[in-house]
Amino acid sequence: MASPLALLKDERVVRLRTRLIAWWEGKDIEAGGPLVLTEAAMAPPPALSPRVEALVHLWGEGRFGPAEAGQEADWMAALAARTDETLALLSPTGGAQLKAMAGQRKGRLEAYEWRDSQFAPLTEAAARLEGASCSVHPLGIDGAGLKPRLGGLVSNEELAYCPDVAVFAKAVHKALKKGSGAVFETYCTEALDADWSGAFSVADAEPKIRNVLALRTALSQAGFTILSEEDRSRTLANAARAAFARFSASMQENPAILAPAALQELAWESECWRVRLKLLGNGTLLRYRFVTVKPKIAPPPLGSISQARTIVAAH
Repeated sequence: MASPLALLKDERVVRLRTRLIAWWEGKDIEAGGPLVLTEAAMAPPPALSPRVEALVHLWGEGRFGPAEAGQEADWMAALAARTDETLALLSPTGGAQLKAMAGQRKGRLEAYEWRDSQFAPLTEAAARLEGASCSVHPLGIDGAGLKPRLGGLVSNEELAYCPDVAVFAKAVHKALKKGSGAVFETYCTEALDADWSGAFSVADAEPKIRNVLALRTALSQAGFTILSEEDRSRTLANAARAAFARFSASMQENPAILAPAALQELAWESECWRVRLKLLGNGTLLRYRFVTVKPKIAPPPLGSISQARTIVAAH
């Protein structure tokens, strides 16, 4: 295995790092241009997987994605759950989000993760939380593995990756107590035909971008009452651009050494987000937040006698 010093002097690594910075800033330079590296660039071998190391380097310590200001507080307000209830957080975007959620309540926080690459870092982050009851559990992308009697739930992007929205929505509905809320953050679209190639990393799963109406229908048919839906596309795009600006400045001031595999992941992630930001900007791709609740009294099945009586009485 090559030593860190050997990696530091590897011409391929130097070229990739140089081109990555210049490419993001819109410059067209030759890969063979000179680059002076200092001793500060030396770093111990990473303990994280190449992909997670790249994500943390791009988005910030404890982050696997862009951080929207006040997002966790908005979730808590939307769920309106008692502070002693058990809440589930699906696919948290890093240990920083776990800490933000756990710090706002006294009840237990159960995190669930279906991405293999992010499970271990989340487990370690949960173990480091002081004064908080937090655990991390494996999750099937179809919702299998959720514990019952949850007092609230937040889903990060599962609606954009699960094979069957109806199956996932029903699994979440079944895990919640009656009267409990669920917030679904997801990518979606109103376009009839769009090309998503290059906009998402497929390291963990291939995204399935659904129509807004299809998602709304699936949640309703699963038994949820939709309290509100909000287009968060601009908010997410602004958060991503701010993170890229910090990343570009950091790379110039103190270029960190990443292993070639992590540098490649960093390049892929950056390119995906450049494409994604264009789609978010022109309205082809949307980022939605659905705030829902599992009713305390379930509505009668479609076509039932009680429902028929209600319809007749209304007329």
